[in-house]
Amino acid sequence: MMTTTATKTSRLLYRSASSRRRLAENYKAAIRRKLQGIVNADANAIKRKLGDNTLTAAGFQVWIEKYFGDRQSATRRAVAGVFAALATEAAKIAAAEIKTDPPKDRVSGFADGAANRFTNRWATGGAAQLQRVAADAEAAGEDFREVVSERVGQWGERRAGKAARRESHGIVNGIARIVFTAAGYSLIWVTAGDPCPFCDALNGVRVGGAEAFVGSGKFDPAGANAPLKVRNPVLNPPLHDGCICSIVAG
Repeated sequence: MMTTTATKTSRLLYRSASSRRRLAENYKAAIRRKLQGIVNADANAIKRKLGDNTLTAAGFQVWIEKYFGDRQSATRRAVAGVFAALATEAAKIAAAEIKTDPPKDRVSGFADGAANRFTNRWATGGAAQLQRVAADAEAAGEDFREVVSERVGQWGERRAGKAARRESHGIVNGIARIVFTAAGYSLIWVTAGDPCPFCDALNGVRVGGAEAFVGSGKFDPAGANAPLKVRNPVLNPPLHDGCICSIVAG
C-alpha cells in the first residue's frame, strides 16, 4: 500500500506526541519529590495541632484554612522551578514537531500561571478535604482527631503522586496547545494506552485554537457507566485524574 506524505506527517506527529508523554512521565518523578516534601511537612504540622487536647472540630476547621493559606508561598517555591523547566522542554519538542520557534514569553507566562493555579488548588483542596472530614467525624460521633490523622496519613501514599501525574501531563499538553495555536494549527485529541470511554470518545476529535474539547457540565459519551462532571471547559488533556492523552497539531 502506498504511504502518502500526509500519512508520513501524521505518523511523525503521533510519535512526537509519544515523546511529549515520555517527557511528562520523566518530570512526574521530579514533581512528586517536590510535593512529597510539602506533604510530609504538612502532615507533621497537622498532627502536632491535633495533639492539642483543647482543640475542637470547629476550631480545627478554622485553623486548617489559615494554615494552608499561609503555606501557599512555600508550595509555590517548591514547584515553580520544575514547572518552568518542564514547560521549556515541552515547548522545544512541540515547536520542533511543526518546525517553528516556541513563543517564549507565552511559554514562561503559562508556566508561571500553572504554578499559581496549582498552588491555589493544593491549598484550597487540602483545607476543604480536611474540613469536611472533621465535620463528618463530629456529626457521626467519632473522634475527629483520629479520623483527620488517618486521612493525613493516607496523603503520604497518594496525594503527591496523584498531583504530580496531573500537573506533568497538564503542563506538557498546555504548552503544546500554546505552540500549535500560535502557529495557526488546530488541535487533535490522541489517546494512549488503554483509554477510558470518556477519552476514547475524544480520540481524533479536532478543535480550533480557542475551542474546548469538552464544555463544562456533564460529559456522557456512549460506553460510560455514568456521566463525568466537568467543572471547567477542557482545552487540552488531561480530562480526568490518571488521563495520559495528548494533542497533536491538525
